[in-house]
Amino acid sequence: MINTKSISFKLGLSFLLLTIIIEILLFSILYFSLVNMRVNEEIRSLINRGNSHRDVLEKHFNDETIKHVALMESEADTKVIVQAKNGEILGISHPLDSVMKEHLFINKSHVKKNGTVIHTDWRNENYISTISPIIINHSTKGYVYMFLKTESIQRLILRLKVIFLITMMVTFLITLIAILYLSGRLTRPLIKM
Repeated sequence: MINTKSISFKLGLSFLLLTIIIEILLFSILYFSLVNMRVNEEIRSLINRGNSHRDVLEKHFNDETIKHVALMESEADTKVIVQAKNGEILGISHPLDSVMKEHLFINKSHVKKNGTVIHTDWRNENYISTISPIIINHSTKGYVYMFLKTESIQRLILRLKVIFLITMMVTFLITLIAILYLSGRLTRPLIKM
């Protein structure tokens, strides 16, 4: 039985609690930093992809180029919609669902030339989405919408959570064993004094 009044127990418990607090703090900071970095990378990538399509369409705004843009996205994880300024859909890479249709009717007065993020709520929404205006001769001709299903991000975050939980458990066990061993070794000379 463990003597809870012994100095080695008290010293070991103090070190264990301090170490657990530090580990939880560090793992939490690292986890949330990695999640935010990864989500921001996905959003930046989606904006860049939309801007790339927009750039091509600004140079060649015709049916053939619009079909080509839609075809390029038809085999990707992302979805694209090319919409005329009047709201007419000029090209799509995948069939529209109700959530995608909702995004088409946003207020476009705040849309920036370099693209704007429409939705970033990867925890609760089906898509993260962006919009890039097609501007030819200082006049907006249409918009390129990009969509990425959030389930890919959610799967990535779930894998990251599992890795962090396993790492935390292993770290805790190693720390516990080390503290039990070291507290006994460190306090033995003190007790003999």
